[in-house]
Amino acid sequence: MSQVRVTDQINLMLVDGPGALAGVAEALEKAGVNIEGSSAIKVGGTGVRLVVDNVEAAKAAIGGMGTLTMQKTIVVKFDDNKPGMIASVARKLGDAGISIENFYHAASGSLFLIVGDANTDKAVEALKGM
Repeated sequence: MSQVRVTDQINLMLVDGPGALAGVAEALEKAGVNIEGSSAIKVGGTGVRLVVDNVEAAKAAIGGMGTLTMQKTIVVKFDDNKPGMIASVARKLGDAGISIENFYHAASGSLFLIVGDANTDKAVEALKGM
């Protein structure tokens, strides 16, 4: 079933080291926070993007573990994971004049889209009914 919603993503810069990501995940687990989506990249530290079910509880749980670089509003598109899903979403947004700044995808069919605050509502409208 296809759904679109707006949520917040937490960006965290971790100090590199064995177990750094485990510490974040364990702190979220202890706080009862579910991770709905995530990605990480290592560039002068480890940058972690998290989409969680309770942003405030997550921020409280991981506040001392790294530098919270930003909280960003994103669009999440839930759909069946099938060939062409990313292509159809990207085309729909492109045709609506919306640039995708960044995205990541989960095998479950969730597509996390960063389109810029000015385009969030426009993106949700463009993706409804897909």
